[in-house]
Amino acid sequence: MYEEFLSVSFEVMAASDGARALELMRTSPPDLLITDLSLPGIDGFELVALIRKDSVLGRVPIICLSGYGGHAHEQRALEAGCDRILQKPFMPDALAAVALEVMISARNRGMESS
Repeated sequence: MYEEFLSVSFEVMAASDGARALELMRTSPPDLLITDLSLPGIDGFELVALIRKDSVLGRVPIICLSGYGGHAHEQRALEAGCDRILQKPFMPDALAAVALEVMISARNRGMESS
């Protein structure tokens, strides 16, 4: 549902697991990664940590989606390198708004460090 909604305004690449997402990102670095934290194989926490260590992908802003609540879960995601965490369920337009906000913030940070 989110992929379909976002593809109206954004170019969307989708992956069914963390390993495929990493492969796609290395082939074509995105402007933003939106990932669920619960993924088969390489989970979202590990995916985010791997991206943050990558010299090319490390600056890509990341929104993490989670169906699990709680401070410990959120803290773990932030420590892995997520820029924002959204707790499911939420409406697709809320995700689109956060996506724009995170991309603008990342672009502004990049301009400040130039």
